[in-house]
This record gives sequence, C-alpha cells and structure tokens, in this order.
Amino acid sequence: KEERDVARAECNVEKANGDKLKEQLSALSGSACFHSSDCCEWQYEINGGWSSFGADAMERVQGAYMEFLCDGDKNVVEIASGGMVRKLDFKAMEQEALLTRNRRKIRLKLHVPSLWCKPVYQLVDRRDQLYEKNVSADIHDAMLRFMSQSAHDGSDSHPSSECPAVCRISGLRIWRVENFRLWQEYRHRIRRLQESNGMQELSPISPRLGSMSPKLESELNILSGPDHVFEHVSERWLFHGTSYENAGKIVIGGVVNPFCGRE
Repeated sequence: KEERDVARAECNVEKANGDKLKEQLSALSGSACFHSSDCCEWQYEINGGWSSFGADAMERVQGAYMEFLCDGDKNVVEIASGGMVRKLDFKAMEQEALLTRNRRKIRLKLHVPSLWCKPVYQLVDRRDQLYEKNVSADIHDAMLRFMSQSAHDGSDSHPSSECPAVCRISGLRIWRVENFRLWQEYRHRIRRLQESNGMQELSPISPRLGSMSPKLESELNILSGPDHVFEHVSERWLFHGTSYENAGKIVIGGVVNPFCGRE
C-alpha cells in the first residue's frame, strides 16, 4: 500500500508539472522541442501500465539518450522532473527515484506508422540504414498494381516522356523507407496545416484522377495500412519518378522544393 501511495504521489506531482509546461509548449507549437516530443514519448511503467514523463523532462531524456547512442558509456544520467531527481539507465532501460529508491522500467515510444518494423534505437539513430525490405506479398502486389494503373498514357504533346513505360512495370523487390527524421518533419507540417485550417471543412478533390482514382481504392487501403489519417488535412499519395541517384538523396534528406524540376 505504501508503495502504491508513493507511486501515486509521484505520478500526480509529475503530471501537474507536465501539464503546466505542456500549456507553455503549446503556445510555441512551431518550436522544435514541441514537435520532437510529438513523435518521441518517454514513458515509465507504473501499476501494470505506462505513463508519460513530464514535458519538462521529455526533451532532456531524449537528448541524453541520443548521446548514449553516440557513446555507449554514457548510459546513466540523472534527470530532475516534477520536483524529484531520477537516475536513468539506458542499457537496462530502468529509472530509479533517488529519494524513494523505487525502480521502474522505462521505454521510448515513437509515433510512427504501424507498418514500420525497425527497433526504436535504430529509428532514432540517424547513422543507421534507412531501408527495410518489404516481406508482405499483399503490399508488393498492391504497389505494382498501383503504379502501373496510375501511370500516364502516351501523349503526342510529350513524346519524350517515359511515363507510359510504368504501365508495363514489374518489380523484383520493394523497400520501405523508415526515416524517422523525415517522419518528424512530415508530422510537423501536418500539425501546422491543422492549425492554419482550424476546424473548417475542406472541399473534396474532384475529379479524382491518377492515384486518387476510385478504381485504386482497394490498393490504397492496403498500402496505407491500419493507421488513422490525419484529421482536417487532405492527405493523398503522390508518385513522382526521378533518377536512381536522386532517389537516394530524397531518401536521406527528403524533397528539396527549390530543386524540384531542375534534376
């Protein structure tokens, strides 16, 4: 009973401090720290479930964890949050409250697509491989159908276009890009769009052509997976061809708008 009371007191103090700071961070919704915690959430185990660290500790814990990934010797760090000091061990993924000596498991929860399968430490470590081989036959077949059926037909006005060749495409392997940094940036832009659009209704896109064609809806559902689309933002798939060399650059750094149409 005493341990439960101490755990409840710790949780209440941390939540009160965290909620107050979250209000301040919400006012700075364009800042890097707010949107970083939007994708990264440190949690500790309590009463059979998981509870989030206070917002005042989230960024410091994440920064210390990134240092640990760069230097494996820096696995222990002390973090003050909610009026208490805790010692975190990133190798054991545990925390200890220095005042009560209570130990609890900790974890880093990333808000990424459910189809992603890389371990958390690999996703946040930017030095790691960004590709993950697709092993789903359904996704493989849906992707090929999607690309071949949404490609442009031949046109006299664009005789040099190679787009019609995609209609006859065949795929040997399909790789999924799991670039956590780009995913953070994408979520950041989505949030900004949500803020600028508010709660207003968006007009539907009409006519639905190419990748938005109703005949490709079943393929879209397979490729999108079970993830919930962002609300109040008209989110659509876009396919665009480029060279092999440019594709590698896009995987690492994303599409750079000033260079669009130049290469």
